Amino acid sequence: MVCADGETINDENKNKELDVKKISYWNVPIGLIFYKPNLTSAQISELEKVTKFADIDPSLSILSYGGYNPFNDAGFKGMVHIKSNSPQQTMKMIQAGRNDLGFEVLGVTPYFITKDNPQDMKNWGFLNAWTYVPQYMAFNCKDPKGSYYEKKFKEGLSIIKKNGVYIDIYERLYGKNNIPESAVDDPNHEIQEEDLTKIINNVDFDLDKFLRQKRDETGLIVEFVK
Repeated sequence: MVCADGETINDENKNKELDVKKISYWNVPIGLIFYKPNLTSAQISELEKVTKFADIDPSLSILSYGGYNPFNDAGFKGMVHIKSNSPQQTMKMIQAGRNDLGFEVLGVTPYFITKDNPQDMKNWGFLNAWTYVPQYMAFNCKDPKGSYYEKKFKEGLSIIKKNGVYIDIYERLYGKNNIPESAVDDPNHEIQEEDLTKIINNVDFDLDKFLRQKRDETGLIVEFVK
């Protein structure tokens, strides 16, 4: 049994070859950030209008964190040139002007921006164009224990969806009453009606509210801010 993200185990043919079964438990928001002092006012204005990857100027240089590269599938016409190994590296390279945009875990980035210099937050821009990377639990079906742990994991996941803990976790990622519907993974419709009211339409998602929450270094909210 192993915990993995969408990039680590994403080849279905390889999964069949290894006899690995994946179960997605939630989705992490990843999107683009930029450093305003390095761009012209016209470039910033255009970026602030972007709602999908296809709208991004293909001449801009993008630094991708963790090897994620969804841009071509999502309609981005340019190239992702470099891969970063950490949020801190991404931000340093963007600030230094080595790249125009950074592809980052959006909940983690504000923590590192504000950790040492809260005033610097005003210099950063965030595009309202996201992709949701699924987080998986993977089970080795060749191991007799694999099926047992898969069953127990699915039972536990079902329980927290029905008792509200699942949505509580999502609120720690997105904020109160600010969970976009595209982020939620509930194929069996186990989330209860009262918790569904905490999920909003994608167009109603409040990016500013998302960014002003107080978080820890994992991106989880430690103090809700209205």
